[in-house]
Amino acid sequence: MYVIKYFINRYNMDIIIKEARIEDAKKLIEYTGIVGSQTEYLSFGKEGIGVSLEEEEAFIRGIVENPKSVMYLAWKDGEIVGCSDIRNLPNKMSHRADFGITVVKSEWRKGIGSMLLEKCISFAKECGLEIINLEVMSENIRAIGLYKKFGFVKTGKTPACIKVNERYIDADTMYLDLRNI
Repeated sequence: MYVIKYFINRYNMDIIIKEARIEDAKKLIEYTGIVGSQTEYLSFGKEGIGVSLEEEEAFIRGIVENPKSVMYLAWKDGEIVGCSDIRNLPNKMSHRADFGITVVKSEWRKGIGSMLLEKCISFAKECGLEIINLEVMSENIRAIGLYKKFGFVKTGKTPACIKVNERYIDADTMYLDLRNI
């Protein structure tokens, strides 16, 4: 297992980033309920992702067993404070992967998102992926700024991607072409 420890001086905190393990499933389900309650910009809310422990274990197992997929968890004081993943696409799309990321609100603007994104991009390059795709809510200016900082380019828009309290929120589709990096 690959473990990296980062120390962020200006916030004086220790963050440990490591690959997700099947044993992390319960904490990961709890984590999704926390992050889901903190922003409108996810596809789920305070109920979390709505899967059983067995389903989450199977999801993590699928990532662990795929050499072109990975999930990284950011830990602080024994709790998950961030999560990102690269999920390799099948068949004729196997040169591509989808990307997702979340960070608990108390840790926003502390560099955790950048650390997780950097790890995922490095992983993607190392395993020969060529393109990373993502979808981000069009109103989520901070997240869009993070993706642009790492070279992601907007390719389109999905109208009314999610509906929150009778309000529709569009999503931008973005990609990072690793063939020239």
